[in-house]
Amino acid sequence: MNRTSIIVWMGLIAAASGTGQGLRIYLPSERSVESQTLRLDQVAMVLGDQPLAERAGAVSVGQFAAAGQQLTIDRKTVLSCLASTGIKASQVQFNGAEAVRVRRAEQTVTADRFLQMAQDFLQTQSAGEKAAFKPVRPARDLVLPAAAAAELTPRFSDRQTQGVRRVTVSVSQNGSQVGSQELVFAAEYERRRVVAATALEAGTAVTSENTKIEPYLSNQPSDEEMFIPYGMITRKKIDAGMVVERSAVQPKEAPVAVKRQQQVILKIENECLLVSAYGEAMEEGKVGDLIRVKRGSRATQDERFVIGRIMEDGTIKPTLN
Repeated sequence: MNRTSIIVWMGLIAAASGTGQGLRIYLPSERSVESQTLRLDQVAMVLGDQPLAERAGAVSVGQFAAAGQQLTIDRKTVLSCLASTGIKASQVQFNGAEAVRVRRAEQTVTADRFLQMAQDFLQTQSAGEKAAFKPVRPARDLVLPAAAAAELTPRFSDRQTQGVRRVTVSVSQNGSQVGSQELVFAAEYERRRVVAATALEAGTAVTSENTKIEPYLSNQPSDEEMFIPYGMITRKKIDAGMVVERSAVQPKEAPVAVKRQQQVILKIENECLLVSAYGEAMEEGKVGDLIRVKRGSRATQDERFVIGRIMEDGTIKPTLN
């Protein structure tokens, strides 16, 4: 309140002592209040006979209907409200402005604060992945009474869809929820994949020389490690720039270690024994395969068959039943 206003108020107080049964009402040009419903003594200075002044001061002269609203209360409105309680216009003398502009003491939770809270929450929930969350629609300001600090609490909304993240930010004052807002984001996660650097014909071995790793954006977080196809061979032709998918490659087959009718060595070896003998492979196989090996011949009537596993050195280790 400035010096001029103080002098006016003091003058009114001094003058009020001689008003008898009348009222002096001083209307300032503007006022700020905290309550939603307005009494006369909140927006004006009411002086005069004490019982009458108290009665007049308690009269309701308006109510805020929406956040951010500004009310204008003029002298005519004041007289109308006083008349409803039996106070006549002839008992009232006005000073000050013709009307008072009244606004509610408020605080604003800005759209930017809502947005930042939701984005920070999404980043902490993205499990260390690099991700970007772009708002699908703008956030809104929320206007609240200025009486208590506003506390914001984010959580995932109940409804979620592919590529979209919804966050509900609740607002509380003094432990009670006073508002909330749902924010919707398009999610983009940074991923990597292997693509063909040149055209790969069917049967080509995949290496780091004929492929490259490129980054890309996905609307879903990664649920597995990047697929590395090195050492595998292509099932079909893969054009340059195309992704090397799991379905497009297969493990490289091991070479045939033993051919059919090949003479092989059967060998049993342990710490204190080494036994070996010759035989004839009855089928081809790779290292680790079980094959049949023929020992002896029909001519000598000592023909028999042994089942053995092909070892890395090309020998056959009989299986002992």
